[in-house]
Amino acid sequence: MILVFVETAAEGATEVSLETVTFARSLAERTGGPVHAVVVGALPEKLADELAAYGVAEVHHAVGEAFSAYAGAAWAAAVDAVRGDAGAVLAAGTPRGMEVLAHLAARLDVAMAANVVAIGTTEPLVVTRQPTVVTQSVVTQSTVVTRPIIIGQRHAYASMRVCRIHIV
Repeated sequence: MILVFVETAAEGATEVSLETVTFARSLAERTGGPVHAVVVGALPEKLADELAAYGVAEVHHAVGEAFSAYAGAAWAAAVDAVRGDAGAVLAAGTPRGMEVLAHLAARLDVAMAANVVAIGTTEPLVVTRQPTVVTQSVVTQSTVVTRPIIIGQRHAYASMRVCRIHIV
């Protein structure tokens, strides 16, 4: 299973979360598992249908007083609670997504590869990374990483959008 922390707005999933779900789906196709999503806090009415259209097999919803307002550590605990045997945990590169995954990485005591633009192979896991400064020329490097790891994906947009993947 690949698990995606999905951020929402009143009308549904945010665009960058849908991009992350798409990335998760491509990774799941390579590793042979389903994509699940976790939503913390408010759950827009048609979110499950929207995510199903993007290939999400199951939506986990963390609800309760602890999740009524944003708190990175609490939301990371919710993601960890549904993580189970997930082969990877992803989130969009928004400030909230990065904070939740930073807390999750700290809970799991794992490393991170940031600004990943591609995953070459999954056995061994090879990632291609790109600089974070948008004005830099595009210079990439390939790195073999060991598990467990959190990988940050840099989307092709001018603004920085990073998702984190935890390979367990």
